[in-house]
Amino acid sequence: MDKIKVRVLDLLPLAFLIVSLCGNLVLAVLLERESVALTALKNERAAEGTIPLHALMSLVEGQPPTLGARDAPVTIVLFSDFECPYCRALAHTIQSLSPEHKKQTRIIFRQFPLPIHQQAAIEAEIATCVAKQSDAVFWELYYNTFSPASNLPPSASEMLEYAQRSPKIRASQLLACVDKRESRAMVQHDVNLGKDLGVSGTPTMFINGRRIIGNRGDLPELLDAIIHEDELTGRN
Repeated sequence: MDKIKVRVLDLLPLAFLIVSLCGNLVLAVLLERESVALTALKNERAAEGTIPLHALMSLVEGQPPTLGARDAPVTIVLFSDFECPYCRALAHTIQSLSPEHKKQTRIIFRQFPLPIHQQAAIEAEIATCVAKQSDAVFWELYYNTFSPASNLPPSASEMLEYAQRSPKIRASQLLACVDKRESRAMVQHDVNLGKDLGVSGTPTMFINGRRIIGNRGDLPELLDAIIHEDELTGRN
């Protein structure tokens, strides 16, 4: 028995060495994962940023669908795709903004149909044809398309049917616009504009010139921070 105890004691340094090596290995793996996470975070932060003033002006030029007062302290330019599930989530966030946030925010919509979505391009053209007649109906169509009642986006024909039912829309004019693809160039303009400003996916927002990528559930807090910052710097 004494010999066995001696042998066990002899093995203790080796056991401590093995435990130490395993601990160092685990620590190295954790540090590597943390490094990868930090790199990903830095890349995400680098992808976001503030665009120059001349680029900001290009975002608000023309007659894109707009919701809110022109002199609102916060302007959100939204690049979106009607078949994008992340755009759906963001639409719910925007719709649920408080009345105070909505009063202080102007939203400008820019089309950015992704090639991976089969109907996105024609849906963008339909929505743009609607906006030519009525911004109000465009935003009704936007929220209806991203309604939480269904997890699936409506088809292009369903979008067109919904728009035609509005008393503010001349159905014949809308159908002619869609059939002749009169809005195709306007949609392509938005896509080109987005690409020039680094947009590669949807949703992408520019909030007072700050590029924000992806759905932001913390949008209300983000708007508060921007409003507060602009008030402090006198830019509001």
